[in-house]
Amino acid sequence: MVLENDQVKKVYGRTAKFYDAALVIYRLAGIGRQRATSIDALNLRPGATVVDLGCGTGANLAMLVRRVGPTGRVVGIDLSPEMLAKARERVADNGWDNVELRCGDLRTADLPDALDGAVATFALEMLPDHAEVVARVADRLQPGARFACLGLKEPEHWPKWLIDLAIFINRPFGVSRDYAAIKPWHAIEELLSPVSHKEFLAGAAYRCVAEAIGPIRRTTSSQTR
Repeated sequence: MVLENDQVKKVYGRTAKFYDAALVIYRLAGIGRQRATSIDALNLRPGATVVDLGCGTGANLAMLVRRVGPTGRVVGIDLSPEMLAKARERVADNGWDNVELRCGDLRTADLPDALDGAVATFALEMLPDHAEVVARVADRLQPGARFACLGLKEPEHWPKWLIDLAIFINRPFGVSRDYAAIKPWHAIEELLSPVSHKEFLAGAAYRCVAEAIGPIRRTTSSQTR
C-alpha cells in the first residue's frame, strides 16, 4: 500500500526516536559513503544555497554545511514534525546559524528562488507524484546547479524471497512492494541533463545526478512513470 501524507507522518513520527540508531546498519552497508558521494557530486561552493528534500533527522546537514561554508545557506524540508525536532536538536548542538528547517509537503513547501544545488536521500521514492517535486526543484536550479538523488529501488535480479525479506526489514519505514513502480530518477534525468547514474547494494539502491543547463525539459512521460 502506498501511504498517504497522514500515514507517512504517523510512520515517521513513530520511527523518529530510533531512526538515527537504525541508520548505523545502513552505514555498515556503505550508505554513509553514498550520501557523501551524492553531496560531493553537487559541486557546492562557499556561499551556495542548497535544499535537502526530505531531510529527516538531518543526516546530510553536517556535510552540506561544510560545503557551503558560513556564508552559504542550507534549507531542509520534511513532512514529519518529529523527525524535524531531531534535526533541530542537531542544528542547535552544532550552532549552525545558516540552516533553516521547514515542515511541509515537498509538493507545496516554499523553496528558495535560486538554488545552487538540491539533494534527496531516501525520500522521493516514497512519493508517487515525485515528478511534480522534481519539476518544482528544477525550476529553481540555476544553470550549472545539480540535483543528486539517492534512494532504494527494487533489484531486478533478486529472487522473490530475498526481495520480500528486504521489504520486511524496511517495513517500519513504510516500505512495501507497491513502491516498486516509483522511479524518481526517470523524472530527474528527463527534466535535467544527466551527469551520472549508479546502482549499488546489488541493485537495491541507486544514485543519480543531473544538472540544470537552461529551461527545464518538460516531458509527459516523466509524469506517468
